[in-house]
Amino acid sequence: MFRSCWILALLLSFAVPVYAVPQITTETSPDQLTNTARFLAGLSVPANSTLAPLENTLTWKSHSRSFASAWASLDRRQIAKVRTWGNQELANIRKSSSSIFYPFSGPDFLYVDAFFPQGRTYILVGLEPVGPIPNEDTATPESLIQELSSLRSALNTVLYASFFRTNDMKVDFQSRGVLPSLFVFLARTNHQLLNVEYFTLAKNGNPQVLDATQFSRLSKKQAHGVRIDFTSGNPNQIRSLYYFSQDLSDSGLIDHPEFTAFVQKLVKPITYLKAASYLLHNTYFSKTRNLVLAQSSAILQDDSGLPLRALNPKLWDLHFYGSYKGTISLFKNKYQPSLRAIYANNANVKAINFPIGYGFAMGSSNLLLAIKK
Repeated sequence: MFRSCWILALLLSFAVPVYAVPQITTETSPDQLTNTARFLAGLSVPANSTLAPLENTLTWKSHSRSFASAWASLDRRQIAKVRTWGNQELANIRKSSSSIFYPFSGPDFLYVDAFFPQGRTYILVGLEPVGPIPNEDTATPESLIQELSSLRSALNTVLYASFFRTNDMKVDFQSRGVLPSLFVFLARTNHQLLNVEYFTLAKNGNPQVLDATQFSRLSKKQAHGVRIDFTSGNPNQIRSLYYFSQDLSDSGLIDHPEFTAFVQKLVKPITYLKAASYLLHNTYFSKTRNLVLAQSSAILQDDSGLPLRALNPKLWDLHFYGSYKGTISLFKNKYQPSLRAIYANNANVKAINFPIGYGFAMGSSNLLLAIKK
């Protein structure tokens, strides 16, 4: 979705075959889950962990240094600024809801947590498979080279350009799924994992827990995903991340009305949209577009989310940030003259000091905050 040479060079430098991690049961202890997440994230684990000896390998040490450098740069360039901006501009809507709905997210917990750290329930949705739960007990020095390199490759563009590149996701997540990436984001945002459960949905939208064997036999025609319970250190404040592997087109929602029922049970969720390929501009995504408009108490998005015409100013208070001069060439047919006019003529547009979405070059990113009246 972009043609920057330095991003391409980084992608090629990390390209390796994907290593499939064996799956384990969903009854793994919280300590094991957290240790696995920390290990994958390049963070040290307790000395009594079965992964501790592997930290002495050159492969893990190199991985740890690579991630430490990437995350330090990311925090300076974007995440710290996103959090500061959110504290200033999103304080009121953060108080209004603890449910965050993030369509077209892939495994991007990193940015939704940065914008909305108050969330108690996060619903992420992408086409990528869930995959097996990473297993700390089967890692070997030989497997680490492919395992950790493929993980860096999968996370490369989101660390450097704030979003996952769709074509890369088709390769990076096909065998391993999104769970390793979610584990890394949770560990790197200082969370402790408590539980991981596969699920499907009943017709009324209620989740039904599955073990690993049941999940592996689940028909693709059934709505499904994974739930990760986690905490920020306070055991009395358990938070949950739901990831759905779900087609959000009209045909996908017609086939899975139980997913719509699940979202409709959320209490005034905040919807976040970033690098969403302008899919909600299309007629064949009208059901998700209408679902977002009907359910959301607020929407934070870049211009790739809902088209401006969908946000009736009689129903929504609209706040504009950053700069909008057009789209990247891949989406030139999604240019919005009405949005350009607002940015050109509205003195109330506020600046942002961080790149986000497809306009990852500084000075070409935008955000729109819509608050339901």
